[in-house]
Amino acid sequence: MTRIVVKLTVTNKGSAPVTKTIPKGMVVEVSEPSSPYQHATVSRDYPVTIPPKTTVTLYVEAECLNRNRSWPAATTGNLTPFRFSGLALNQNDLWEQFSP
Repeated sequence: MTRIVVKLTVTNKGSAPVTKTIPKGMVVEVSEPSSPYQHATVSRDYPVTIPPKTTVTLYVEAECLNRNRSWPAATTGNLTPFRFSGLALNQNDLWEQFSP
């Protein structure tokens, strides 16, 4: 299984704690669309509570989406509103569904 770790920096600018979940299947895209690096999808739900006026760093496990692209080591990415909603979330099944 080709699992990667995605580093996220999240800020709560408000005056109260904020609790959110980074959901299983959320797609993380590489910032530069023409780059040779893979996009990824989050492997499981990650609940997080961010204290007020605080920035936290989170590390979430993800699966690579593009078999024909390079490993995204130290690559800038963006969380997207998209989620993988297939039956399974393991590397081989993902590559079967997303790769030519």
